[in-house]
Parts: sequence; structure tokens; C-alpha cells
Amino acid sequence: MNNRLISIAFSCIMLSACSVIKKEEVTQPKPALPDNPLLVAVELSNDGRWGEAVKLLEQAIAQGLGNDDYLTALSEINQQQRSHEDELQAKLLLEETRSLQKQLPILNRLAYSDPHNSHVAEQLLSARSGLILNRQALSECGWQQSGQNNSLARQCLELALSIKADEEDQRLLSQLTEKKVNTLRKEVQKQRGIREKALKDRSEDRLQHARQLFRSGHYAKARKQLKQLLSEDPDNQAAIKLLAQLQTKVEAYMDSLLKTGDRMYREGEIEGAKAIWQAALNLDPNDVRVKEKIKRADRVLKNLESLRKTN
Repeated sequence: MNNRLISIAFSCIMLSACSVIKKEEVTQPKPALPDNPLLVAVELSNDGRWGEAVKLLEQAIAQGLGNDDYLTALSEINQQQRSHEDELQAKLLLEETRSLQKQLPILNRLAYSDPHNSHVAEQLLSARSGLILNRQALSECGWQQSGQNNSLARQCLELALSIKADEEDQRLLSQLTEKKVNTLRKEVQKQRGIREKALKDRSEDRLQHARQLFRSGHYAKARKQLKQLLSEDPDNQAAIKLLAQLQTKVEAYMDSLLKTGDRMYREGEIEGAKAIWQAALNLDPNDVRVKEKIKRADRVLKNLESLRKTN
């Protein structure tokens, strides 16, 4: 009887302990999550911290926060992480193979110098075997990366072919090289199109500004705009036509200013004549006739000033 009571008591104690353990497991606090786990996960992945991003999304989904956006982001980040790791593995393979290629000539010379050196023989055999194994891995790398990383795929194939020729690898390398050339050609055309559009927009802005200046009588500023336009776009027919119209207008206006200045000069209004000629010079700073007239006016004004001082 006593043994039975002891057994029952022991069973109760064990059941109570299991209940406490189970209760502790259920009440264990969940990991704290940021306010927007999806946004934080995207930021982590953009920073290259894919493992942390995956863990955060998995915790959010486990706590019932996951929706289609969370699942999509988790799949994309997992893919990014795998692609990144594959790329790093490929780069390690390239470096390892290049190192073996550099070692092989030295090991060959050592083996030739001392053919009975077993250590050198083992190293030479290991290097040759490593190159054979790496050649297959490089071929697989080229084919695997061909759809996502053209540059890395070409590096793998070129190095594989430097170890041993292969028609399929050579064909794929040629296709990737042609694709790269076409991509570069398209990029050059795209950039040329961007530059041409920028030039066209800039020329159109300057042309419109020159037209406004021309209509408002600011001939010198209008001509400056047109000169700048034609320096970049010498075949712009609209600018050439407007410049010709402007030149005709300027010549007529210059003749009018010169005649007015000459009349005022003959009538003794030297300072007024000089002001008119200065306006003409502002319109055409290279006009030699106007420069001579202004010099003549300056001499007369200087003589008149000397006479005033003498009197």
C-alpha cells in the first residue's frame, strides 16, 4: 500500500513539472519586431544583409503578419542571396584557378630541376588535377551565369578555354561577347540620343529667347543668343534664318543711328552725337566707322574743355 501511494505521489509530481515546463514554453515571449518589418527587411537587403532580412521576414510571417507582399519579398530576397553567393563562389573559383595557372610553370621548372623530389611531384600533380577539376567548374559557372551576369560568365568561359578548348563553351562565349557588344552599341546610341535631345531642347530655348529679344528691340542680346546657339548647333536653319533677319534689321538701325549722330555732330551737339554713336557701338562692337566717329567726338570735346579752361 505504501509503495502504491509513493508511486502515485511521484506521478503527480512529474505531471506538475511537465505542466509547468509546457506552460513556460507557451508563455515564452515572441521576438520583438519593428513597426514595419517589410520596409526594414527591404532596407537590409539593399544593404547586402540578406540573412538578417530573411530572418526578420520569417519571424513576421510566423507571428501572423505575413501577407502576399511579405511572401513575395521573402522569395525575392532569398533569390538575391543565392545569386550573390553564387557570384562570390564564382569569383573565388576564378582566383583559385588563376593562382594554379601561375604556380604550374614554376612547379614544372622545379620538377625538371629535381625530378626525384617527391614533394614537388605531389604539388605538380595536385596543381594539374586542380586545373582539370576547376576547368569543369568554370564551364558550369559560365553556363549558369550566362543569363544573369554576362561579364562573370565570359570570365569563367575564357579561363576554362585557356585550360582546354571546347566547342560548346567557345560558342557560348562568342554569343555572350556579341551580346555584350550589342548592349554597348545600344548604350552608345541611347547616350547619343540623350545628348541630341538635350542639344535640341537647349537650342529651342535659346531660339525662343532670341526671338523675344529681337521683337523687343534688344538686337545685341538676340545676336549673342543666336551666336551661342549656332556654336553648338551650326546647322540649325531656324537660327540661321533669324540671324539673317536680325542682321538686316541691325544694319538698317545702324544706318539710322549713324545718320542721326552725324546730323547732331554737324549741328554742334557733340555730346548727343557721341551718345548716339555709343548706342550704335553697343549694337555692333566691331564697327570701325563708329569707333572712329566716337574718337573724333572725344577729341572735339577735349578741345572744347581746354578752351573753357583757358577762357
